[in-house]
Amino acid sequence: MDDWNVFLVFDKELEDFKCYDGEVDNASGKTFKIRPKAWNAASKAGSRRQIGIGIKWAQNSGEPKLKSMVVNGIPYTCGDGDDTGDAEDLFEIEAEEGEEEEDREEPESSQEVVVPVEQVENVNSERGVYVSWPKKVMGLYVLLADDDHEGFESEAVWEPRLYEWQQKAANVLFFTFIHPVTMDVPPSFANLAKTRGTGVEGAIPADTVILFAIGGYAYSSKIKPWHWLESQEAAEAMAERVAKWPEEYGIDGIDLDLEDGAGDTPKAGPNMIHFVRKLRTLQPKMIIGQPTYGFPQVKAEIAVINASWKNGQSTNLADSVGLMVYQGTQALNYVKNYATASSQWSGFPIQTDVPKNCILLGAKGAASASTLNTLAKASLDNDYLGIMVWYASVKNGLQYAVTWDASESQASIDAYVEIGQKFRQAS
Repeated sequence: MDDWNVFLVFDKELEDFKCYDGEVDNASGKTFKIRPKAWNAASKAGSRRQIGIGIKWAQNSGEPKLKSMVVNGIPYTCGDGDDTGDAEDLFEIEAEEGEEEEDREEPESSQEVVVPVEQVENVNSERGVYVSWPKKVMGLYVLLADDDHEGFESEAVWEPRLYEWQQKAANVLFFTFIHPVTMDVPPSFANLAKTRGTGVEGAIPADTVILFAIGGYAYSSKIKPWHWLESQEAAEAMAERVAKWPEEYGIDGIDLDLEDGAGDTPKAGPNMIHFVRKLRTLQPKMIIGQPTYGFPQVKAEIAVINASWKNGQSTNLADSVGLMVYQGTQALNYVKNYATASSQWSGFPIQTDVPKNCILLGAKGAASASTLNTLAKASLDNDYLGIMVWYASVKNGLQYAVTWDASESQASIDAYVEIGQKFRQAS
């Protein structure tokens, strides 16, 4: 791991905040972002890094409590919940494990020849170029390209295929990730997208939405800024290029996974808005998703969300807000930061209320059936948009940490299939 970051949220104002092992963005307040010093940015896999902090608060005001923490893009809720971990481990950062290529089945030497089906433009709804944006989303982030993994680089040519359970469970697929420097569509993306509706083994069903996800955590932390977010002209030029993707690859939209690092550069937010606005002009039916941390902290994500709704009504920019909170049912604790943002404290970063039916709840791929059913029930009872899952590997494909992979847990698989059927009925 070449870099790390920690984001902390306290329940009350601090008069002074120091970190002895990192650089801090604020000396006081409720929220603090910590980045490494020059000497401790890199960590070997399996190692632990301990971060020491010192805080001061108003006399006789009671001890401040840590409400939440995001470590390398993974959120944790602090308190009495089941997912908080041991107190002594609270400020230890573990270098990412399990991102090395696991022993996987060798790709089949021959597969059924795919003859793409001509995609017919969607006329049933305002969103979705070929397939309508569902009222209830069961969405899987599927791993198709990663330049840090041999054999699955952006330019690697291979033939991804879905597992049968993915065909039954998901009505939305997020293809991950497009490299933000080149913005070239990987051959693996094209090869899987062209199977939609063909009926070949492992193909995408005809009624499943396809979104290309741009960026991701690694490409945001390592590549900052993204060059096409440095000016309005560059952003709009990139929008012109991306607007051709539906026709070229038969997809329905994109996911703007601009995270910590590139997402905090001064020009990223305003120019991402220019990008989205231009894309809307060129491709009005494209679905545009904006994932975000449970507590808003990435400036570009905040800018897009604030610009996309006003007084609870869409301004025709982003279509959804996806909560990247994957521990247990913790995503439910963060809905209020977006659905009722106007009720939060003065100066809260989100300044508009996002309609509940535009909010996706995050779920860990290998989450228990109980957890998944709780999230599904909440989606149906409260009219949330649905669930997005990080992550699921495909046949013969890239795999990160096994303990996160939906495709490795039969109990999770069974729950996803059942929930997918319920969501289809609700849509």
